[in-house]
Amino acid sequence: MAINQYYTVFTPEVWSPVLNKSFRENLVAAKAFADFSDDIAGGGDVIHIPHLEHSFTISDIKQTSGEVSAESINDTQTQLTLNKWQGSAFRISDWQAKIVSKKYNIKRQYADQLGFDLAKKFDTQLMAEYTNFTNVIGGSTTDLSDTALEQGMSIMESNSVPRPQVPLANGSLKNLLVHPMAVSYALATQDGGAPSGARISEKEGESLRKTVVGDIMYGIKALKTGAAVVIAATNDR
Repeated sequence: MAINQYYTVFTPEVWSPVLNKSFRENLVAAKAFADFSDDIAGGGDVIHIPHLEHSFTISDIKQTSGEVSAESINDTQTQLTLNKWQGSAFRISDWQAKIVSKKYNIKRQYADQLGFDLAKKFDTQLMAEYTNFTNVIGGSTTDLSDTALEQGMSIMESNSVPRPQVPLANGSLKNLLVHPMAVSYALATQDGGAPSGARISEKEGESLRKTVVGDIMYGIKALKTGAAVVIAATNDR
């Protein structure tokens, strides 16, 4: 017997891409950091990221023999583990579902809002990694100035950090100059092999209602803590 979908506000196979699109579009901080989601798309929950601190010595190659001076390397690695699961849910009765079941715009608003809230939560946790960065200038009672930005850029250049992102704000108290590899993250692949990110699902209840859940599974790890500068400033505007 076919299941009557008339009372279903969301069909997960249809609305997960809508939710994930909203989630991706509303990400801000995530766009500045290193995304390793593709490395875990085939399964597993741990990514081993080489920590390349080694600097190579460039020298002449002998033209007659092609001999190149070789060096030994002794680099370490950082493990990025998928160990976080965040989500939100709401209940909707069969009566409410019947009212909005054919109203595309209303359903889209539910998915968009869930996507926005999940993105905000994810961005906030990414930004919290600033506490692991080693370079800090300014203070909570100091105005953000051109001098502070110039000092921050100077620190980045002295550490040979290319193309920092300028700046990211965290509650108007912390501004960051960051290289993407300062923080790494990975988002779990959706059920059925869909792109990594947020998903939406429906759960049946004992009463005449359903619970709609939006969730993300992910891991975050500070990677190169010296490849960023925290510029602290007052939020007194």
